[in-house]
Amino acid sequence: MGYSRLGNLVEHNRILVDYDLVIYTGGVQPMKWGGYAGTVVAVGLGSARSIASHHNVGVIGHKESCHADPGTHLYRAHKDAVFH
Repeated sequence: MGYSRLGNLVEHNRILVDYDLVIYTGGVQPMKWGGYAGTVVAVGLGSARSIASHHNVGVIGHKESCHADPGTHLYRAHKDAVFH
């Protein structure tokens, strides 16, 4: 699908493009880095390359992700960019 405004690769399973309605269920829990575990695209519908583009030590381990407000820190910004 391309790249986010922060340069993250955005790839989804073809089913998201081919179908008018996709119903996805799963567990959701809050994460200390912001957002939630089980967010639909990240689990099962996003490619491994897409997920790795923002789930890496350069983003998650960055000081602006570890020691910042969970609502506005760097990791959250990358996740928001991928999902929008």
